[in-house]
Amino acid sequence: MRHNGQCLALAVLLFQAGEGLLGLGMMVSKAIPEWAKVKTGDLKALELRQENISSHAVILRALGSVGADLMKEDPSSWKGRLLDLQDGNWGKKNPDWENVCLIANSVVSNRQARLATKAYVKLRLGLKLTDAETRSLPERLRLHVA
Repeated sequence: MRHNGQCLALAVLLFQAGEGLLGLGMMVSKAIPEWAKVKTGDLKALELRQENISSHAVILRALGSVGADLMKEDPSSWKGRLLDLQDGNWGKKNPDWENVCLIANSVVSNRQARLATKAYVKLRLGLKLTDAETRSLPERLRLHVA
């Protein structure tokens, strides 16, 4: 039941973004090819969640929030900018996720993790971070903030 609540929260975030669930959701699914593999049955959802962070609630919330920010900042080309996520490493073994939304190999979704995850996704897309977002990142990632 907890996951249903998280999915509903994501749907609300995406819908409030102005494009609705369909527009943003479709672009994010194009940017994360593993999602298509689950849809076609080439990959089981459980396997994806075990090895990959892209389907966890903390990531979904960050994607919805970043998508909404992109739509506001760049209404004409936000879709193309989201496709830059294709180059991301969504594997749990990616050290960038450590102390962002992974602590001791466990996915966390507390307030700090949600803010840091959003900040990391924005950083990957080359978006400007707020001071709070910058502070939420581990020191090693703050060095990459422009």
